[in-house]
Amino acid sequence: MVNADFKVFEAGLVKFGVSQIEVTNFNQISERLGEIRAALRIVQEQKALTFTALMITDIVENNSLLVCVGEARYYERLPFGKRADGVWDMPGVVSRKKQLLPTMLGMLQG
Repeated sequence: MVNADFKVFEAGLVKFGVSQIEVTNFNQISERLGEIRAALRIVQEQKALTFTALMITDIVENNSLLVCVGEARYYERLPFGKRADGVWDMPGVVSRKKQLLPTMLGMLQG
């Protein structure tokens, strides 16, 4: 799941990866957050990344959750509603390329 559509990005000295999956509701994902975090940590270590994230997009509700692991100082200031430690609710955000990445890159560079 965390390797689905995985892409690596760089902002200065920060190298991070973001994958995206689509679901029809978040219920099945909520139960597996521990597994998702563990898998993200493995990918982060294998690819020597500062942090990794999984964008889980509910295609029915036009909403996404973002799960991040790694060096929190680089993503803790995300301007989305925090649901739990390392998990953000992003209503209306469905595009990694057009919506999430500009926000993340702006935050990391500014």
